[in-house]
Amino acid sequence: MTRSGDLTGLRERSPSQVRQSIRIPANTMTSLANGRTYSHGRLEIPSLGELPSRVGPGRGGRSGARSSLREVIPAAAGQPWTVVH
Repeated sequence: MTRSGDLTGLRERSPSQVRQSIRIPANTMTSLANGRTYSHGRLEIPSLGELPSRVGPGRGGRSGARSSLREVIPAAAGQPWTVVH
C-alpha cells in the first residue's frame, strides 16, 4: 500500500474511486474506508512584498527589529506549528 493508503485504508484504483471514498468538509478529511479523520490547514505562501501587510498593527515597517517567522505568519486558526527536521 502507498503512504496515503496506509493513512486512509484505500487501495487507490482511480481518482473517481478516491473521491467517492473520502469526505472533505471544512478543514478535515475523513476516509470512508477506515473511518479515520485528519485535520488540515491552508498553505499560503506570501511574497516578501506581502509580508508587511500581514504583520499586526504597529509591528510593520523597518524599525531594525528582527521578527521570527512565527510572529510574521500566524498559525492557521490557532493550530500549533509543526517543525520538520
